[in-house]
Amino acid sequence: MKRLFILGATGSIGLQTIDIIRANPKDYSLEAFSFNNNLEKALEIIEEFNPSLVATPNDHNYQFLKKSYPNIKIEKNILMVVTHKKDENNKDDFVVNALVGSVGLIPSKETLMAGRTLLLANKESLVMAGDLLMKLAAEKNLKIVPIDSEHSAIMQVSELCNKKEISKLLLTASGGSLYHLKRSELKDVTVEQVLKHPNWKMGSKITIDSATLMNKGFEIIEACYLFNTTPRNIEVVIHPESIIHSMVEFIDHSVIAQLAVSDMRIPILYALNHPHHKENNLSKTLDFQTFKTLHFETLDNKRFPCVELAIDAFNKKGFYPTILNAANEAAVKLFLDKKITFDQIEIIIKNTIEKATQNVWQIIGNYPYDFEHIMKVDEIIKTYIYKEYQIEGGKYENI
Repeated sequence: MKRLFILGATGSIGLQTIDIIRANPKDYSLEAFSFNNNLEKALEIIEEFNPSLVATPNDHNYQFLKKSYPNIKIEKNILMVVTHKKDENNKDDFVVNALVGSVGLIPSKETLMAGRTLLLANKESLVMAGDLLMKLAAEKNLKIVPIDSEHSAIMQVSELCNKKEISKLLLTASGGSLYHLKRSELKDVTVEQVLKHPNWKMGSKITIDSATLMNKGFEIIEACYLFNTTPRNIEVVIHPESIIHSMVEFIDHSVIAQLAVSDMRIPILYALNHPHHKENNLSKTLDFQTFKTLHFETLDNKRFPCVELAIDAFNKKGFYPTILNAANEAAVKLFLDKKITFDQIEIIIKNTIEKATQNVWQIIGNYPYDFEHIMKVDEIIKTYIYKEYQIEGGKYENI
């Protein structure tokens, strides 16, 4: 039986992982999980699965659980989920990092330090410190298995072939909830409009990243680390139906694609059983009578400038991807709090990177490039942006 430790269990990816555990009780056990605000969902999980440890940084929830469940370890530090029972035989231990934002980086690092397989949904971990995490995984002889549908698709295809014969990776993108709008129309869109993704049920932050296509910029960075390639060997293809999750082109110009319905439980299940496929009784099969036509369009970088901002940050290396990510997180929060318009998200990111080059670099220029200082840069950038708008940092959703 595989033992699962879930970070962010009451968020979208966390709950879909719970679905899989529920449907396969002989294959998976939930040993520990973390959550933040969603106490109602957390209580349901505790009652159903009886984990031996639960962590929440929310003081009210911590105190409530401490009194209510004396036989369960209740912790405030979410890293306790990662290290729980680590002294036991852990070859079948899997940590699902479903956290949102930069808060997921250190848990990713500590998962590898604990000798556990990292199933990664937290994009920011690889965006901010992909080189350090991949090096650490190699040193520990561990794998980082992506949960993203796009990277899962590429992994499934690439593992069927000789990797030396791959010439290009093609990442598909739905275009998000606002793809049909012109740039001139973006100023007036509401938070509610942006959060209505046509294909996927996701958390608020990733849904907004999907609308700006910053998520695709992040995925290019992730793919570079996961598949040892460069942005010049990655192409983004707009595919509104979200049926083809990504493709691999080979040196003979043949292309193999991975197709499935838009259901994150499919890549989660694959990650849990990598490199094998397991029977799935939760997701619908792909009905080709329904999807008789699939559409593809070329990415318009003028309409979606965040993709090039991400590539540029990756190429510059060092703290630049961290600055990019921190600016994006802060700008998304400002939009969710209705402090800025949607079209200002990309402006804040671009301006922050430029100002960081001029001003913030005087502070961080002498920092060593390590996990501790990456998180420090993240904090500096967010504080700078929030100060500009005179708000405090906060959480995206009830995870």
